[in-house]
Amino acid sequence: MPRRKKVLDIDLADLATALDDHSELAWYLDTKTGEVLPVPADADDDLLPVPREELVESERFIFIEPIESECGWGEMRDFAGSVADQHLRGLLEVALAGKGAFGRFKDVLAAHGKERALWFARHDRWMEEQARVWLDRQGIQSAERVEELGHHMRTALSLPVALVREADRLAGELETRLDEPVSAAVRRRLRRSEW
Repeated sequence: MPRRKKVLDIDLADLATALDDHSELAWYLDTKTGEVLPVPADADDDLLPVPREELVESERFIFIEPIESECGWGEMRDFAGSVADQHLRGLLEVALAGKGAFGRFKDVLAAHGKERALWFARHDRWMEEQARVWLDRQGIQSAERVEELGHHMRTALSLPVALVREADRLAGELETRLDEPVSAAVRRRLRRSEW
């Protein structure tokens, strides 16, 4: 039987930021509070929310390793390939060649507001999905995701009841319009949507 995941109230956008950050910051997830903590490499321990030793040695805190830049490059390549404007697509593909691709890619998009907005929306969704995958590997599920899944379950469970109610409503409307009762067989067909 699979181990039950720990549910934490986590800001997925904060976790996504940590996973996307290749700076001098070290990021940690507090498995007690769900908080994502940025820790500057040169910060004095007195200024940190938690002593550095506790961050590193305690099981309460999980170090967040940034996603490899090759993954981000692949995401940019996929986006470039999806751009309808052939000229812009060509510029983005050239920007992705060689060292400094991330900066050039963003520079090209800076002059194209609509595509820039599409890129950042797509990138944010992709990073939030990466955050969910990272949490899953840690045996953690975000409370937001649990609520989302619960909503889908409630919707799926209420659908058959809603269909039966709608079929009965339609049967009642037919009875009124025809001025005679609708047979049980017709009601069953309405419930199964066989019309």
